[in-house]
Amino acid sequence: MAKRIISFSLSPRNTPSNEPVLEDNQTKSGFNNFPYLELGVIVGLGFTAVLASGSQIEQCEVHVDTFLRCRGFYFFDKIPEISEAVTQVIILGTQAFKKLGHPRYYDEFLWAICLVTSDFYSLPKEIKKAIDDVLHQLFEIPIH
Repeated sequence: MAKRIISFSLSPRNTPSNEPVLEDNQTKSGFNNFPYLELGVIVGLGFTAVLASGSQIEQCEVHVDTFLRCRGFYFFDKIPEISEAVTQVIILGTQAFKKLGHPRYYDEFLWAICLVTSDFYSLPKEIKKAIDDVLHQLFEIPIH
């Protein structure tokens, strides 16, 4: 039986008015098509695999919480936190998927990663590079 319940809305929270917002710089910085929902799919599927595997749950939960806290905020200073959270969930999720024998939703996990790092989305270069580096490390092949 589950000991914890984690729920969240697909809609990002409103940004506080006292924080520096990127909305004025969206077109300059490429945030006009920021894939928060797609990153949420990656984080959600990775965390689901970790929960199903029963190992490293607390470690992964820290990164999921960070992602949930930062999502929907268009702040330059949140990019490193989002990047670290997503890449760590990718690493932990990939390990969990391997432990589980690569169930069906592993394909969706990989597809979401490939989609979010494609040129279709305006993923900040710092996050894209971090994900590419992790994929190269995990699969030992050049991804892009």
